[in-house]
Amino acid sequence: MTRTGTPAPSRANTALWKPSSRTCLPPTAATSQTVNDILERLPVLIVLDGLDEVARSATRERVVYEIDRFVARLHTALRPQVIVTTRPNVGGLAEPSPERFETIALNRLGETLRITYLHKWARARAIPEKEARSLERIFRQRSAEPHISQLADNPMQLTILLYLMHKRGNSVPANRTDLYTSYMETFLVREAEKTAAVDEHRTGLEEVTAYLGWHLQARAEREGGKRQLPMRELQRAILNYLFDVGKNTTLVDDLFTAVTGRVWALTSKVQGTFEFDVQPLREYFAARYLYEFASADQRAFDRAEVLCQLRHLGSRARRSKHRSSSRR
Repeated sequence: MTRTGTPAPSRANTALWKPSSRTCLPPTAATSQTVNDILERLPVLIVLDGLDEVARSATRERVVYEIDRFVARLHTALRPQVIVTTRPNVGGLAEPSPERFETIALNRLGETLRITYLHKWARARAIPEKEARSLERIFRQRSAEPHISQLADNPMQLTILLYLMHKRGNSVPANRTDLYTSYMETFLVREAEKTAAVDEHRTGLEEVTAYLGWHLQARAEREGGKRQLPMRELQRAILNYLFDVGKNTTLVDDLFTAVTGRVWALTSKVQGTFEFDVQPLREYFAARYLYEFASADQRAFDRAEVLCQLRHLGSRARRSKHRSSSRR
């Protein structure tokens, strides 16, 4: 299997398992003929993961062309299955032929899949059975809370939530603001262990994320619910913010790489755009920006007045929603 985004080499750059001898062949022994023999003799599932990572139009067309050619050549008796994974794209980039591929969209995790994921997560971490049962009990109880449930409907967020619950047990915060603060602290620690840029720019990441929360929240309210930002606009927003607050704008490349790599709460559900995965997280960061950062260069900024206006807007929205429900 080769990863999308690079042409298939004449010799696969991987080691192959040879069932007849139960030995692992060195990379130099994996020729195209070896692959053909495997496809002829064994049932095979081929997964080409991450087509959305091929962002350049010309390269994307080449990769898709080669995928379609490869599938067209698969006429073996065992009919191998081929899966290509990608995020939806709004930029008109090439995609595999609908005549050869069926499009399947993934839904959010339901309750049954969440519990199944919890069990597998606990086994993968070798958590003792008693602790695993306690974790499941806590998760089932807390999942009744809307802000917990919203964080549990995709695998990445569920992983962080389970880690937090396993670490803190019943002491996981019930207050939504405290919960999101603990969640993001856990998220950043986890990402910092994997990415040096996150560890180096952690303070900047938190501030920029708070600003983006406010920026996207304001955009959503001003433009009737638009909650996404195209890649270029997101990069421009980060650059402008760093310039306006007098921070080093050369950090933007590292910061933006962190964003595109699914660091913190921003995700790319549709290729070429970014958004907060759940609305309450966007609102949390918007409020955090207003409270912690917005007044940095404005002496006359009154946090109490901002909070008063937010409460007023929230009350007005609730009254409007109540009137609408009454009319129905």
